[in-house]
Amino acid sequence: MPFTLPGVTLQRVLVCVVFSLGVAACTPWIGEGGSSTAVSRTDKIDENSVLRESVVDEQRWYALFLGEQKIGYRFIEEARLDPARRMRRERLHIVHQQPGELARVSESEIYAIESTEGEPLEIRKVQRSDTANHEFLATVEGNNLVVRGQRGEAMFKPLPPRWRLHQGRRSAWRAAAERDGAVVLDEWSFSLQRFRVVEYRLTPITAGEWTESLVSRLPDLPVEAKWLQRIEWQVERVEDDGGRSQLYLDARFDILAEHSETAGQSLWLLACDEHCATSNIEAVNHVYQRLLRSPYRISDSALNSRIRYELEWPDSSAPPPETADQHVVPAKGGRSGYLVTVCDRCGEEPMPAAKVLQQALENNYWLTLPDAARATARELVSGLADGDISRRGAMNRLTRYVTAHMNEVASYAGYATADEAYRSGEGDCTEHALLLAALARSVGIPTRIAMGVAYNNERFLGRRFVFVPHMWVQAWTGEVWESYDSALGSFNAGYITLGISQGEQDAYLAINNALVKADVLSAVQLRRRPSP
Repeated sequence: MPFTLPGVTLQRVLVCVVFSLGVAACTPWIGEGGSSTAVSRTDKIDENSVLRESVVDEQRWYALFLGEQKIGYRFIEEARLDPARRMRRERLHIVHQQPGELARVSESEIYAIESTEGEPLEIRKVQRSDTANHEFLATVEGNNLVVRGQRGEAMFKPLPPRWRLHQGRRSAWRAAAERDGAVVLDEWSFSLQRFRVVEYRLTPITAGEWTESLVSRLPDLPVEAKWLQRIEWQVERVEDDGGRSQLYLDARFDILAEHSETAGQSLWLLACDEHCATSNIEAVNHVYQRLLRSPYRISDSALNSRIRYELEWPDSSAPPPETADQHVVPAKGGRSGYLVTVCDRCGEEPMPAAKVLQQALENNYWLTLPDAARATARELVSGLADGDISRRGAMNRLTRYVTAHMNEVASYAGYATADEAYRSGEGDCTEHALLLAALARSVGIPTRIAMGVAYNNERFLGRRFVFVPHMWVQAWTGEVWESYDSALGSFNAGYITLGISQGEQDAYLAINNALVKADVLSAVQLRRRPSP
């Protein structure tokens, strides 16, 4: 599934461009975990200056294809910093576009420093898009990987013995090829905020028929790309969560091609020259793949009552959750999927444990706020602590504030943090939800993020009668988790909750990726029988 960029996976970056509303900034590098403390940033390195002053001894270009469409490129350069260290810079450039808007560019750069023996030393990432910009640094300090965010906070993770970056992985692959072809490594995932176990299995291969087929399917790939003939190894990559991808290596164990599946399409990263990689790029627009068409128009009266949906859902291991606002049972008659009844208090979600409520009050990278935002929240709900207003009343005030604070015209250019959403006032439903959840937590109201779809009778990017990927807030008001939506307004039976999170971007990406294979098969208004 994902590609093996140091510290981040290409599929997760790409999915941010093509999922739901065209989000392009995938950088969940850091969250609350382990111990946290303020750390000075005086040791920051200017990698571009270092590269200019170092000996750049290798450059590589790759063309990025989604299906038959070239949507961007990756550029890599490696340099010797000194006799003991090497630096590798990777720049991923993707062009995306929403209907009726100009094309936009999102870029991420990753700088990885290793010893000449392949020992990991440091990783830095910079993500740039119109509304979401992030920068993070991960360094080896003793027996820990210390991950620092832009505000100086740090997360400490014990170093596993098998962690490798680029040079270290190449050495591990080379050693595996001389044995049985299998090797297991630990790799840091900034998306998941943990080290994960990855198994690689190498098999000798010749270019042959698959090369001809690939060239015929990707017209922008020059037939004379001689690198295709240098492939000697096919590598199956399997992550501990089941994600898979295939790598194709040359005799030096450098990657010449990478393949995975995303949104039901093939995703290829192919070695190329600069002209091949950067020319004829088309903006990707896959917003429509995440829209679920309704079987028919749902009336306003039905939306204000109770509706039972039959939902085709591809992930049986993660069914739609039971909440106060929806009741979920498996579909009948041996059919796959679920019957989801959306209503007012018809769900059977159990009372949350104390540790669940405590987690719903904690900060994490996505739900951190500046002091000014916290002060604003306290002023808005100043009577909450004294009991002058209820949690429900406080949530209504905070919801109205976020609606007014955010730009009325949605911007689909990134998955920004609550901090960024507060400072810029730009974003879409994700920024609305993160900001509202963070404001509520700052005044002592437990919140969580609901991810799913919301029905729309009006036109959404040219489509009508569709369920749109959406995100909103559920707040614990003392009795149940109640839904609040500063982006679309009042909650109704057109909302289907598909997952619950603490705001992590990776969780939202998983839901949106599953939407490609989901479907709303039926929607039935349930009418109450009159009393005798």
